[in-house]
Parts: sequence; structure tokens; C-alpha cells
Amino acid sequence: MIASNSAYFGVGCFVFVVDKFENISDWFARIEDALGSIGSIDDLVVSKDVESMFGGVLSLVGSDGEVEGCFQPTDGRIQFRINIPRRLHEKLGSWGDVDDTEAVTEFNVDVRFEYHGPVVFVQSVDAPSSSYPSPSAGVILVREYLSKELEKLAMGVTFQTIGPSPFHVEFETSVHPKEDMPENWPGPMAVIKHPGYDLFRATFYGDFKIENALEFTQDFLADELALFYDLTRVVLIRSMKLDLVRGSLEELIKFHQNRGVRALFSRVFRTSQRARRLLVDVLESEIEEVRAKQFGEEAIREQFSATNKSPQFAEKLRDVQELSYLEELRAIRESVSTLDSGRANDFEVFIISASTILGGIAGAVAALIAS
Repeated sequence: MIASNSAYFGVGCFVFVVDKFENISDWFARIEDALGSIGSIDDLVVSKDVESMFGGVLSLVGSDGEVEGCFQPTDGRIQFRINIPRRLHEKLGSWGDVDDTEAVTEFNVDVRFEYHGPVVFVQSVDAPSSSYPSPSAGVILVREYLSKELEKLAMGVTFQTIGPSPFHVEFETSVHPKEDMPENWPGPMAVIKHPGYDLFRATFYGDFKIENALEFTQDFLADELALFYDLTRVVLIRSMKLDLVRGSLEELIKFHQNRGVRALFSRVFRTSQRARRLLVDVLESEIEEVRAKQFGEEAIREQFSATNKSPQFAEKLRDVQELSYLEELRAIRESVSTLDSGRANDFEVFIISASTILGGIAGAVAALIAS
């Protein structure tokens, strides 16, 4: 039960990874067993309709920097309350000095599985407006705590996040008497811009319970936030591939910077294949950039045309959708072509020099034989 007429929460993207499972029902059951083994978790509820549920493989950048796939359902919820003692807060994150009476130690966690992927709401229980930690910092506490606890359990369920987790917005839902409603009330949802973290405020007037207002708010936001994290996930994969391309270019440049006969042989005979492989990687990445932009535009258009809802975070969606590495990839492609042209010139010089030397040797041998 929420004690006041206001509720505060943060948003993130928690991804549960199950190593072995037989079906969707078993996938949820494995996670339920693991979370149920954590002593500080209460009120665990797993909601799923496996008869009508689908799922798919979600590609993620793993801890080793490689792209890996993990199953995620497209429907269902995992809800629980978690208590994180104040003494653990400093170990899980740096929050600065605070009066312990202000510290929030209980959090309601609601992981929702949407069409575009998972999204999590972390509510600071019974928090005053000046609570510590902030709702978004609560996402960090829960994230770090769950990650460590699941790792210690070693039950085949691990935990990843897609950043930014927390989402860079603080969320507040409140209920007020109907007579307090302003005459020109623009509606319940508003995003207030702030340096750093914005504030999202859902304000309701009338005979509503705060629990119902909070549920309505999170229902309203869930699919849009899941789309944001889906677009972000694609950006992270493209960024990882770009880092690999950058590393290959740096190696190629080193070959061309080295001096001496041995370096010349390496440059002439070993870099051609490297350059071709790198060009193929760059071309594939360029195609991915174009496809990602098209996917993002279509996904955003379909999301809001299907739901008839106005986006609350249009700017953030647009920023992540428009993020492109195409210009840098084109610059890398031009650099590789330039370097390979230099290698070709070195090869021609080498062949001409070798031919001249061999011709001179052959002439000397012929003259020797003739004498």
C-alpha cells in the first residue's frame, strides 16, 4: 500500500538471461525460483499468459564485448518488493552524505515485457519528495544489488542492463482533490526540462487511489520506453562494431607507419588482405546504418499511429533514432582506400626495383658466360 498521495519512480531496462529452459513457462519459472531465493525480496508475482505469448531472441552486447542473443518474451510482468539495507548503499554506489532518516530502503520493482523488449519501473516506497536516493538512483541500487545477488546464487539466471539505466528522467505521479484542478488544466502528463535529469509529472484530480494512478501512468509509458531501449540496444551493437572497425584501421595505419626493409615487405605483402577485409566490414556497417535509420523511423511511426498516443519523450526517441555513424564509416573507408593505394604504389616500385636488380644480375651472368 502506498501511504501518500504521491509516488516517485525511476525507469531502466533490466534483462534476465536464463542459460537453459524448455519453453516460455519454464523461462519464467527459472527466474521466479532465482528471485525467490533472494531473502530481501517479498511479494514476488510473475504474471504470464503462456498460451498467447510469443518471444524472440534479443541481441545484446555482452560483458566480453561480443554480440550475444538471449530470449525475451513479448508479454508478461515480474513484480516484487525488495529491501536494500542502508549499510549496503555505499557499497552499491556513491551517494554522498545523507541523514539516514531520509534514506529509502524499500523499492517496488515492476519488470514489464513489451513488444519492443523489457522495461522496468522502480518505485521508492513511502518516499518524500526530498527522498534519498532519488528515484533514478534507486534504479542503480536495485540494478547493482540484483546483479550481485543473482551472481552469488549461481542458479543459471544472470542479469544485464541496457543503458541508460536509469533513464534520465525522474518520475512523479500524484493525486489531488478535484476542486484543486486548475481552470486551464492541459492534461495529466507533463515533461519539465531540467539540466541533467528531466522531470515527468503525472497529475490526477478526483477520487483516485494513488495505486491506480501509478498503474495507469506506468501502463501509459511502458511501450514508449520499451521502444526507446530497443532503439538504444541497436545503437549499442552498431557502436561496438564501429569500435572493431576503428581498431582494424589503427592496426593498418601502424603497418604503413613502420620504416625499414622488413616493414616494406610487410606493408607490400600483408596489408592487402587486411585492407580488403576492413573494407568489407565498413561496407556492411554502412548498410546497417541505413537500415537502422529506416527501422527507427518506421518503428516510431507505427508505435504512435497504432496506439493513438502522443509521445511523451519524442526528443529522446528522435535523438537515439537519428544517431548515425555513417559519416565516420565513410571517412574510414576513404582512409583505407588511400592506404591501400599507397601499398599498391609501393608494390609497383618493389617489382620495378626487383626487375632491375634481377635484370642486372642476369646480364652480368650472361657476360660472364660469354667471356
